[in-house]
Amino acid sequence: MMGYGYFGHGSTFGITAMIFRGIFLLAVLVGLVLLVVWLVRRVSGSKHALPVSGNSVTAQPSAREILQTRYASGEIDQEEYRTMLAVISE
Repeated sequence: MMGYGYFGHGSTFGITAMIFRGIFLLAVLVGLVLLVVWLVRRVSGSKHALPVSGNSVTAQPSAREILQTRYASGEIDQEEYRTMLAVISE
């Protein structure tokens, strides 16, 4: 191994180091992609978060449930509630 030294092209450490560099580079790239996705979701205010457990899917509330919540919180009065309820019931 003239001129290449211990860490030369023909040594086992050189191949191992090349593999670890590739794995490290891949991990950094995946981390950057995940960071960008997280930042885009955070900035856009997206409500579509990933479910905590793999099988549970968060259900979206129905129009009637949203209307009931708004009425219960005092956001709309009884007349508005009845009018909107008639519209969504059609």
